[in-house]
Amino acid sequence: METIGGDLSTMAPRPFAAEHLAAIRALAQQRSYAPGELLLHAGQPLEHFVLVEEGEVEVADPVTGERMLPATLGPGQFMGELAFLNGGAMTLTMRAAVATRTSEVPRPAMLRLMSEVPEIGDHVLTVFAARRRRIFEAGDSSILVSGAGRDPAVGRVASFLSRNRLPFREGDEEETGVFVAGTRLSEPTPRALA
Repeated sequence: METIGGDLSTMAPRPFAAEHLAAIRALAQQRSYAPGELLLHAGQPLEHFVLVEEGEVEVADPVTGERMLPATLGPGQFMGELAFLNGGAMTLTMRAAVATRTSEVPRPAMLRLMSEVPEIGDHVLTVFAARRRRIFEAGDSSILVSGAGRDPAVGRVASFLSRNRLPFREGDEEETGVFVAGTRLSEPTPRALA
């Protein structure tokens, strides 16, 4: 999938059409977030489609708490990844950079809307595929694998992630283990990542 997604750095921003925004908002609940408040932590399931109405949403490093990327999502943009389609987990931690208001649509209702209005579905899938490519190419993931060459269990996890084209970061060799959002897995197995 990461090879068919567009390159976010060269894609021109394409906002939703006014009637598409109205259709999304008709299904949404409004939420407000204070600066620094998490919208979604890495590893949490993507249960809502999140459209930014006011403010900014940033990617936060789940370990250091620092901003991970220079870009943010602003009004008219939406949060999420391809895992939204199957109710999978978020790869990155998303946080309000400033006071932020969102419109949030439950996943089943948004999937129904995407199937009923193909232009909305196409737009969302295009952006999700491009994000998948960027995440994969940059290795921006809340999964950190360290010491795969020294620990067979960690090596099996790294092999599983690579074989299944799941993004992860490789850590230094000083500390061996598999870490998800800064927490070390007690049993580093592919099943523990599910």
